[in-house]
Formats: sequence, structure tokens, C-alpha cells
Amino acid sequence: MKPFSKSFPSGFWETSWGKIIRLGIPISATRALFFAMATVDTVMLSRSMSVEQVAYYGLGVAPQFVLLVTVMGFAIAIAVLTAQSRGAGKPEDCGAIWRAGNLIGLAVGILAMFASEFGREYLEITGQTQDLAIGGGHVLSALGWGMPAIAVMVGTILYLETIGEAKLGVITLVIGNLVNVGLNLVMLTNPVTAAEDAAAATSIARWVSAGIAVFCLFVISKKPEAVAARTLSGPDIATAFKRTLVLGIPIVGQTFLETTAFALIATFAGWAGTVTLAAYQISLNFIAQTYMLAIGFGTATAVFVGQASGRGDMAEARHMGWIGIRILLVVMMPSAIMASLFPETLASVYTDDDVLKPMLVASLIVGSGVVILDGLQGVALSALRGAGDVRIPTWFALATFWGVIVPSGWLFGIYWGMDAPGLMLGLGLGLGLAGVLFCYRFHRLTQP
Repeated sequence: MKPFSKSFPSGFWETSWGKIIRLGIPISATRALFFAMATVDTVMLSRSMSVEQVAYYGLGVAPQFVLLVTVMGFAIAIAVLTAQSRGAGKPEDCGAIWRAGNLIGLAVGILAMFASEFGREYLEITGQTQDLAIGGGHVLSALGWGMPAIAVMVGTILYLETIGEAKLGVITLVIGNLVNVGLNLVMLTNPVTAAEDAAAATSIARWVSAGIAVFCLFVISKKPEAVAARTLSGPDIATAFKRTLVLGIPIVGQTFLETTAFALIATFAGWAGTVTLAAYQISLNFIAQTYMLAIGFGTATAVFVGQASGRGDMAEARHMGWIGIRILLVVMMPSAIMASLFPETLASVYTDDDVLKPMLVASLIVGSGVVILDGLQGVALSALRGAGDVRIPTWFALATFWGVIVPSGWLFGIYWGMDAPGLMLGLGLGLGLAGVLFCYRFHRLTQP
């Protein structure tokens, strides 16, 4: 059998398509492995524990994602600024960017860890029943003490990817996932605390992954940017802090708006009952896992757009951005087809519950369209970030995520009683509009 890289015509990997695919594949694998921890938790809970435990886990994960992406926002800034510095021919600046971004992310991660201790109170305020609030609160607390680890792990993995060491990120998370699976097998024995125990296993695995990522950067990689990361002397770190904050804060704002909208939809699902919440959580988990392709190829697109922007070549930035968007639409199609044509088979992977399965099937059918729309907005937004454009997209995020997703999700899912499929429909409308606006902005920004 020919190696994968030999399956394409000679010279393909030096084309624009080839460059993005070659970098995007390992990055997508890394993102899929990162969120595979939540997928493994959800599947193992669904197949061995009660629907209530799945609901607890889903309710705790939803606000955790708000905190998680807030922590990860500065990691994205690390990748963009590193790509721009490499494009400008200044690898020595990259080390200061890594240190500044990780220190900021670590501080935010510690704050997120403390915020996670108030999960029960948050869930009670948002109208959940006492039982759901207690169960979801325990899950959020267990996930919380892994937040500082996420900052270091993701910041370092994105840095490795940007300097051409994406395979080390894959290795890091393969080991992390094996740790998570092993811990789940050992810890998921108590049907009363299963959701909390699964969350605790994930937090431990995240700390292990953070340690491995730093080891790869400091010991294994020999790239000039890796040497710069472990060398304290060099460019002014205060400048790196300023650059990271200027770019990172709007990125955090964008991701905060998106994830809080998703978290509020999960709150609506909780209002509709345990079965609706479980169906929504499983559907969202499938979409999130598929979305890792968008994040992977989006990150690759941002890297090449960032390098071109660093050189001042906006024509090349425009070209690479649109190539990335086209690639994304192709690679997301199989998942959308699977959810639309084989929803019952897909639902069976998660559950055999006779009450949950019919709603899950309907939710996955609607989710098949959400997969494509979510991927489109994700890659288009990544291209904008690579070009350093973050302020206008933040306003677009506010208009679509809170102006469309939240009210339409409530209208379809709660007011009209469509439950989880209606909530999915609300997500699709908002994400679709976001994708159109981000593409239009990128078109205007990179015009000659």
C-alpha cells in the first residue's frame, strides 16, 4: 500500500491546497483528540450509566466550555502572532510570545478554576431543578481544576503546530486520551457519582497532557522557535504581553459570545427535561467532534494567512484564506451525510434507551446541516484572525450568536415545543448567518 503522502500527484504538497491539507490533518487530529475526552466520557456514561448521569455531565460541560474557550482565546493569539513573526522572518520573537501567552492563559485558567466552584449556584440561577443543579455543579467543579492545565497544554500545542511540529501535538493528546480512557475504566463504578468521576478523570488527563506538551517543546523539538521558547533572554517580553492582550482579548470576546450562547441553549434544554437535555448534549458532542476538522483546517488557514500578512502580502493571504474555506466544505461533508442519512446508526453508538433514541435521531438529522454551517463560520473566522482582524468580527459574533441563536433556539425548542431538534435549528440559523458575514468581511478586508 502506498503511503498517504504518495497518493497525490508529485508536487501536490507544495501547492496551496497541499500546504493547508498537510498542516491541517495533524492539527485536526489534535483537536479531535482534545475533545475525544468529552466524547469518551459521554459514550461511556450513556452506555453504562443512567440518562440522569448523561444529563448531569452535559449540564456541567456547557458552562465549562465557556470557561474553556476563554482560557483558549489567548492560545489562539499565540498561534497567530507566532505565524506573523515567522512570516516577517523573526523567529527570535516567538519565544517571548509563547511565554507571554502562556502566563496570561495560566492566570485566566486559575480564575476559571475558582469560578467553576460556583457551578451549582449558576445552574440554580438559570432555572435548573435542584437535582440537575447539584449534579451539574459537581461535574463543573471536577472539570474546573483542570482549567490551568488547558491553558498550558493548548498554548503549547498551538505553538508547536505553528512552528511545524504538529505531530508532537498529536502524540501528546494520544497519550492524554489513553490516560483518560484508563481512568474512566477504573473510576466509573459508582452510578451515583459517575458523571463527576468522569469529569475528574478528564482533568487528570489534561494535566498529564500539559506536562507532555511542555516536554516536547523544551526537550524534543530542535526548531529555532523552540530554542527561543526555552531561552529567557531575547526580545522584550512586555511588548509580547501587549501584543498578546491586544489580539487575545477580542478573540476571547468572540469565543465567549459563541459559547455563552451555546451554554444558554443547553439551559433551555434543561428546562425542557432530562431527555431533551441528554439528546441535545449528545448531538452537540457529535457536532463538536466533527467541528475539530474546522478548527484544524481553520488553524492551518490562519497560520498561512498570518505568515502572508506578516510579509505584507495580502493577495497571498486572500488566496490562502479562500482555499482553506473550500477545503473545509469538502472535509465536513462526510459527517453531514452520515448524520442525515444514517442517524439511527449514529444514535445507536451513544444509546439504546427507547425514550431518548427517537429524539436523538431527529436532533442528529437537523444537526447534519449545523455541521456544515458551523465549520464554515469557524474557518472564515480563523482566516480573519490570521489577518489580524478581530474587532469587527466580534460585533458580527454578538449579532449572530446572541441576536439569532439564543432567541431562535428558545422560539423553536421551547416556545414551539420542538425540543432538541428545535434547539439545533436555532443553532443552524445563527451559525449560518455568522458564516456569511465572516466570509463577506474577509472578502472586503483582503481586496486589492
